[in-house]
Amino acid sequence: MPPPSLPPLSSLRAFEAAARLGSFSRAAAELNMTPAAVSYQIKQLEARLGVVLFRRFPRRVELTANGDMLAPAISGAFATMRAAVAQTVERAQDELSITTLPTVGATWLAPKLGRFKARMPALRVRLDMSVPTADLDALDFDVAIRSGLGTWPGLHVRRRGARGCASPRC
Repeated sequence: MPPPSLPPLSSLRAFEAAARLGSFSRAAAELNMTPAAVSYQIKQLEARLGVVLFRRFPRRVELTANGDMLAPAISGAFATMRAAVAQTVERAQDELSITTLPTVGATWLAPKLGRFKARMPALRVRLDMSVPTADLDALDFDVAIRSGLGTWPGLHVRRRGARGCASPRC
């Protein structure tokens, strides 16, 4: 028998917030939902699982034994996801990833990186020196330094003059 499929993430998210905060109202505020929407998501989850997760009282809720059993695992999973998202965002903001041809990287770019790092010590630089044209989206590069005819769909191309001039007048 195949394992049961996961309930909708929105229901699990509402359950996790309500279990952690002990309140449908506080969960609603955190999730930018109404308390009725949180209650509906949890009812949907309870119906799908076939168990009651909360005892409902006027102005408060309490986890049942089933809710107590489920809450730590769901809270842990969401904590793991929150940490992964935060780490990804932090990494993306603290890293400059560059791909370039080996000759350009070794003779022109690498000698300049020391000065750049001295000015921007918190920024990590990831340097890829490869011959094939990299797919910037797939490989997550911020900058590509290449030479060629400049016919790379989806990329902004800056043409340089014969002496390396970046001015529009060159």
